Amino acid sequence: MIDLYSLLFEAIVEPKRKEPKHIGQLGIQLDKGIDNIKAVYNEAEPEEKDYWGRWYFNAKDDVQELATKYGINFPVMAAVVAVLSPGNKWIGNLLAAERVVKKFQDPTLQIKINSYPKNISKALGILESGNVGLVTGPKVSVFYKSLLDPESVAHDLVLDSHAINIWRGIKRNIKATEKPSKETREKMVADYKQAASELGVPVQAVQAVTWYIWKYTTSPPTIPDVTLPVETKPVPRQRGVKKPSVVST
Repeated sequence: MIDLYSLLFEAIVEPKRKEPKHIGQLGIQLDKGIDNIKAVYNEAEPEEKDYWGRWYFNAKDDVQELATKYGINFPVMAAVVAVLSPGNKWIGNLLAAERVVKKFQDPTLQIKINSYPKNISKALGILESGNVGLVTGPKVSVFYKSLLDPESVAHDLVLDSHAINIWRGIKRNIKATEKPSKETREKMVADYKQAASELGVPVQAVQAVTWYIWKYTTSPPTIPDVTLPVETKPVPRQRGVKKPSVVST
């Protein structure tokens, strides 16, 4: 069975880089957060900054179109798309959402859905209950809000694996990307906001543009295997014992 929706989105032409560069050519260095973010953003051409800087607004239109096609409430459709986003490219994300809707409307339908089983179950739960509060997690929650109303969260950050690795200055795939601690995550978000301020654009645009550029970068041919420094974790303590100071690394 052919998905008409997939044919529709295959017709979308997005800018593509002709010659991918390795991260060393971009001036990327380990743990140079703000400098790395700005270096990756400044690698983009004007037309790339324009297109990807408005990516979330275009994505909202895509979700609205999907919601209208199947008669689904827009916030609910945005929630379904958001919870199915981990590990998916955008077109794959939309296809997964469409197939979940088809499965919800016809439970007897045998159809392959490209997403993690737990996320498929969550998406079906959202469709069943209409409860968008089932959208959880720092990355997915901001992604949901960005799809729902990108204007209102233009200065919020979708901190995905690409954004994390840009900040760290190392090229790793999604599964190999170590999750940052709460403290480090807060530092990453603050640095993206600072970089956006220095660049004079919304942090949402910085994330989308750098995501695109990073997708077309490679590791230097001779880069050694780099082990990230272990993040400092709070030290367990007994009641009445003063908590020691924790120095961020």
